[in-house]
Amino acid sequence: MKTLNAEDNIFTQRAFKDALGQFMQSNRLAEPTDAALAYAKRRALESTYKQANKLATWINQAKQIPVAGKFVEATIPFTKTPANIMKTTFEYSPAGLMKLIFSKGKPPAEVIETLAKGLTGTSITGLGFWLASMGYAKTQNSKSAKKTAIDTEMGEQPYSITTPQGSYTFDWAQPIAVPFAMGIAMYESIEDKENIDLDAITDSIAQGGDSLFNMSMLQNIKQFLGYGSTTENILGLPWEYVQQAWPSLFGQVAKTVDDTKRSTYDPNPQKQTWNRLKSRIPFASKSLEPSLNVWGEEQKQGGIIQQFINPGYAREKSNDPVTIEISRLYAEHGDNDMLPKMAQNFKIEGKTTKLSPGDMTEFQRKMGQENHTDINRLISSAQYQLLSDKEKIKKIKKIVNDNYEEAKKEIIKKMK
Repeated sequence: MKTLNAEDNIFTQRAFKDALGQFMQSNRLAEPTDAALAYAKRRALESTYKQANKLATWINQAKQIPVAGKFVEATIPFTKTPANIMKTTFEYSPAGLMKLIFSKGKPPAEVIETLAKGLTGTSITGLGFWLASMGYAKTQNSKSAKKTAIDTEMGEQPYSITTPQGSYTFDWAQPIAVPFAMGIAMYESIEDKENIDLDAITDSIAQGGDSLFNMSMLQNIKQFLGYGSTTENILGLPWEYVQQAWPSLFGQVAKTVDDTKRSTYDPNPQKQTWNRLKSRIPFASKSLEPSLNVWGEEQKQGGIIQQFINPGYAREKSNDPVTIEISRLYAEHGDNDMLPKMAQNFKIEGKTTKLSPGDMTEFQRKMGQENHTDINRLISSAQYQLLSDKEKIKKIKKIVNDNYEEAKKEIIKKMK
């Protein structure tokens, strides 16, 4: 906390001086007045998200409740800064204009500031809508895991600016990321529904807000309320204390030392939680299975620049002919069955298996590499060029299904 405050003070002091200078110049003051100092202090705290916040105060009070407060602490380790980002996000959005309804009796300068923030957010929303209409921005991944895997290989990412060269995520750029994502989501909803209605507007607000819920303060709440057994989530809260105590710096060092992206999957929830912590321990992370893409290749996670300097994630556009052809066929025909499968637990005689981390990796590696080799051989043939798209899809489907069943048989044989 002391380190964070020391870092914040650098920016707080600069913001204070800038705000004070602006106020004094606009009011032609030779010396700072109490009003000038109050304005500069408020603007400095706002610029570093350190201003007083009723939500943060309420959460901190909840943390003081015996026993229950410990659960709140584990679920919401940080309060003031994320809560202020939420507040600022609301102000810098079209919704922020609603504050004008309650502006009666307030100083003109405060009303103008509220109006300026809301209009700025509305403009950012419009920018997101326009860029999405040009194909230069997107929010959500596809609901299909297989389609998402292909999109990822094509260089597409959720909450990103997309270009012919690749994509770069923007969800880190709070508070403007939320109104920007709202505009993108609004266009995507309209494109799906082919008209503007209440559902399209509601979807855009929900998807824009998702970028906020991916922040550190709210991730645990989202997971706690939305995934798996509530009891298991409660039992997992003590692990949150352990992970909070583990410096983020160690995780960044671990990813720098080992640039292979690691999978934390384990059929045992407790072991999976331990794997998440292990992935943040330098050198120990190498004991985890590598994370593989749809073609069974190990994924990289960037070096020291990515881990310590670059706030977002960049992904280059694919030049792989197999990925490009699969993406083209899906875009034109929307046949989900033709997409290469991703390894997952499967049923044997009606009973779901629980693959070990090693078996899951082996399953994806064999199936993905065989798919890429076979499809590449197919699309490189002269015969393939003479086929219609429907015939091409039919042949690719057969390759995908055959390789899935073959890899599955080998895993079952190994398990017996």
